[in-house]
Parts: sequence; C-alpha cells; structure tokens
Amino acid sequence: DGTIRGHVTSAAMGWTVGAAVAMGTVRLDGDDPAALVAGATFEVEVALTRHPVRASLRAFHDPAGTRMRDGR
Repeated sequence: DGTIRGHVTSAAMGWTVGAAVAMGTVRLDGDDPAALVAGATFEVEVALTRHPVRASLRAFHDPAGTRMRDGR
C-alpha cells in the first residue's frame, strides 16, 4: 500500500548469492513476522527509485558453511 514501515540499516554485495543483500528493520504494527514476510511485498527506495526486494527471517549467518557448499 506504499506505507513506509522500516528502513535499511546496512547493505553490501553478497558474493555467495551473486546479488546485493541488505539488513533492516520493519515495524510490525501487531502483525506476525512470519505472516508479514510471507504475505507482503517489499520495496527499497534508492535515489528516489523503488526496487522490489525479497524479505527473509532466515539468518544470514551459516557458521558451518553448509549453504555455501550446497550452492544455496
């Protein structure tokens, strides 16, 4: 609906995924986090242009390197 509900706190190139990655906060306004991520669309505005992004609750940290070795 175009409502601003959060902001990006950091971003960098994710070499293992071949794309930019960002971390940020999203105001829940009483919504369940998993339901919000599954049912909403998200955009990030950069230089006055909005770009569609995919949100995830999954941790970026993979201490065993399993996802990298499995190609995920």
